[in-house]
Amino acid sequence: MGERMHDGLRQVLESDMAMWVRDRFPLLPDLACHRAHNAVRSLYRAGGIATLEDMKYREGARGNRLPATFLLSHAMEEAVAALVESARRAGYGKPTGSASA
Repeated sequence: MGERMHDGLRQVLESDMAMWVRDRFPLLPDLACHRAHNAVRSLYRAGGIATLEDMKYREGARGNRLPATFLLSHAMEEAVAALVESARRAGYGKPTGSASA
């Protein structure tokens, strides 16, 4: 993505491992795939608002710390939701009948 952001964050998001994971998004169930894409999009948006090293923000000093923090939290929430949805679709968490009630 062409968004201006902290070099370290960009390096993580565009690393070989991150690209390998993102290449597998289409293999996820529809809802999980959508949430995984939202997680990555939120990380890029958060990285575009604030840089990590100098704490300078695009629109005024400290003016966008709250939105950047929200986007980072949202990215984590979407990633967890994608994982939970994928696990649910794969059958994890369904009763097997072997546990006593």
